[in-house]
Amino acid sequence: MTIRQAYLGAVGYLRAYGVEAPEFDAAQLVEAATGVSRGRMPLEGQQDISPAQWKKLRALTDRRAQKYPLQYLLGEWEFYGLTFSVGEGVLIPRPDTETLVETGLKLLEGTDHPVIYDLCSGSGCIAAAVASQRPDAVVFAVEISQDSFSYLLKNIRAFPGVKPMLADIFEADSQLPPCNLILSNPPYLSDEEMERLQTEVTYEPKIALRAEENGLFFYQRISKKYQKNLLPQGRIAFEVGYRQNELVEGILRRDGWKNVNSTKDINGIKRVVSASV
Repeated sequence: MTIRQAYLGAVGYLRAYGVEAPEFDAAQLVEAATGVSRGRMPLEGQQDISPAQWKKLRALTDRRAQKYPLQYLLGEWEFYGLTFSVGEGVLIPRPDTETLVETGLKLLEGTDHPVIYDLCSGSGCIAAAVASQRPDAVVFAVEISQDSFSYLLKNIRAFPGVKPMLADIFEADSQLPPCNLILSNPPYLSDEEMERLQTEVTYEPKIALRAEENGLFFYQRISKKYQKNLLPQGRIAFEVGYRQNELVEGILRRDGWKNVNSTKDINGIKRVVSASV
């Protein structure tokens, strides 16, 4: 059997099990098993697949057919042009969150050597992405989960400006220096939303997904607790869930924040809410 034949077989198998993007996923799994990317398939796809490669591809395809996350199978995923290690116990970086990075970078324009918090940092993708564009910044990446923190430590190795902190964000405020910007992609799914999750998402850590108070718990607590940590003209920016922006805007306005604003993601959804002290 050739590599291309194995790829086509994987596509059909994944499609039969209802995988949403079988061609893309099969190409990723073939590359993981054989080293041959989709772009190289026309040139190298006629090579025979070895028994070891076939065994690995079958195992990966079977797992993906069960809706196990592709990102966990590959062990890494791209975010903001960077590659991050991922696996069970850490939230998978998503394109929507790049809007939070872009918003944060805009809010930092004109500020030299900024101090930034990344609260609920998870894999560290936000902290690393910001640091990649602002090497003059110091970014404190705060995460409570030991499982997530192990990935965070791997993912920030190339960014000395990122300072990892294994802590509860609601206890870390007194240990952090004053900052210019707070970024946070906190848990924000309600109990009702948790019951409707796609199968793939159920493999991700619930601690990184679910929040009390109908998904608003972290916004309420951070809004009140962290104002004192911001320097004059300091800013805050949250990622928010679908149709949550008005509720989060209301929380910030109630707590006395100024210049409250929402920013749309690539799909036109108001994904980030920002404000200033």
